[in-house]
This record gives sequence, C-alpha cells and structure tokens, in this order.
Amino acid sequence: MIKSENQIQHDCLLKLNEESMYGSDFDNFIALVNLSKELQPLLQYDKLKIKQVWEKYRFNNEVQNYLRQEPFAFSGFKEKIGMENIISCFEKGGIFATFHFGHYRHVPFELTKCLNKGNKFLLDIVVDRESYNSELELTKWNEIKQENNISYIIAEENISGLKLLRLLKQGGSFLLYLDGNTGAGEDSKPIEVQHITSLIRLRSGIYRLLQLTKKPLCLVMADLNSDGEPRLKAENLKYFRKESFEQSVNEIYTVFRNTLINHPELWRFWYRHHLYVNSWMEIKNSMTNSPSIDWRSNNGLGLDLTTGSVYKLD
Repeated sequence: MIKSENQIQHDCLLKLNEESMYGSDFDNFIALVNLSKELQPLLQYDKLKIKQVWEKYRFNNEVQNYLRQEPFAFSGFKEKIGMENIISCFEKGGIFATFHFGHYRHVPFELTKCLNKGNKFLLDIVVDRESYNSELELTKWNEIKQENNISYIIAEENISGLKLLRLLKQGGSFLLYLDGNTGAGEDSKPIEVQHITSLIRLRSGIYRLLQLTKKPLCLVMADLNSDGEPRLKAENLKYFRKESFEQSVNEIYTVFRNTLINHPELWRFWYRHHLYVNSWMEIKNSMTNSPSIDWRSNNGLGLDLTTGSVYKLD
C-alpha cells in the first residue's frame, strides 16, 4: 500500500520524540551539528529554527527513503524549466550534473524522457561504490533504469576517468552528482568554494575534463517552486576555460548555494558535510562558560546549538 506524506511525517515525529529521550544515531546527530555550524552565522537562525530545519531534513530523508522502495509513489515534477538547455547540452556532447537535493533520484528519468524522442538514448550515472552496491538491492528502480537504458560508472574505479573521457569524445551522455566528492585516488588540485557560510573543497577532475574536451555542463536541479511543489530546472550551459576556470566552478556552485539557502532541509548530505569543510565561519558570541546541551546522540555526545560545539557526556 502506498504511504501518504502525512503518514511518513507521523512516523518521523514518533522517531524524533523517541530520540528526544534516548538520543539520535550518529549520522542524524552529526547532521544537526553541521547544520548548526553552517546556519548559526546567519543572523536569522536561532536554536529553534535550526532544530526545525533539521526536523524537516529528517522528514525529507524519510520521504526519499520511502521513494527508494516505491518510485511510483512520486507524483512528478509540477513545473519544468529550461528543458531546451537539456536538449542543447546533449546536441553539443556535454554532460549533466545535479546534487543530492530534493527529488534528485528522478532527475535521470526526466533526462531520458526529454531526450528519448525517437532515439535510443543511453545515460550513464556516475556513483560511488557504496551507492552502487545499495542500488543493486532496489528491484523496482533497477527495472525502471533498465527500461530507460540507464547504467552506472563507479567513480572510485581507476579507469573511471578514461571511461568518462571516451564517452565525451564519442558524444555519449552521463550524469554525475557534484556533491558526491568521490573519485579514483586523491585529488591533487581540489577547488575551494563557499557552501553557505563554510568553505569546502571540491574534487576538480570533472571540471578539468570538460576544460580539456571543450564540452559544456548542464546543471539540473530538483528544487521547489513558489507553491512548494517539486520543480525541475535546467540551467544555461556552462563551459570551463583555463583563464576563468575557478570562476566558472564557483558560478556552478553558487546556483546550488542559493538553492540550498532557500531550502537547507532538502540536501541529503548534511550528515557528511564536515568531511569536506576546510573552515567554518566563526559564530559570534560563541564563548560561553556553561554550555547548553540541546540535543544528544545515543552514544554519549551532546550538542550546544548556539555554538555547534559537541561535548562528551558522562
């Protein structure tokens, strides 16, 4: 039986009530830590508002987890903008990119729907090995992907870069998640960009590959329209040239940052955000002699939402 969002929200609230007594698991706890550190420097966020964003984040994750099992429960994007950019990117042999944001799982199917008119359009999705292994268990998704000629490239494989280069040279298309931040080996030249208030590092390989091949990137975001309904928006094509390389990367990330500021609860990866932070913005008035423990983990950690500080509890 298909669950309604109200049912999912009810179940989520029961979980949160239980966690208020016994603590949250580490991933959800660290997501709240990262949200507090990222949002506190913005004056419009106090403890209550940060916790409300986190609760919405938890609800969004529950919705997305449910849709992993029941893909047909998604009623579709109510608004689509920039579909001509998708067609143009395909015709120019470029690549598609998105973030783990909103109804991101449905982005590849919209690409195939847009481009599969009379043609047998093939699409590769670049994923990390952990995601690849978990996707294999999703029977219904795998059936849909097979019907839509969608396959995977594992980012950590040593030959992944060569596969992508070959695809670009042959006019093939692929989709990658710019916040995946995985690849084969270490990135010797990561790029620093502003997230919301923190500075993070991004792997640069895909952007350098686009610079080498002179191919464009089309950013496709799954966000919400002004009525709060799912929206798909394909941005104008972006090229990466040597003389303006880092500026172009920052312009791509700025689109995501502006979307994220409007709906921070829709980003899936708050639980791993700290792994890529170079520096956090200092929180004003963060010095306190008596920290307030506003939330707990189930393994003995406490969080002060005013400062984002974590304490080991007795």
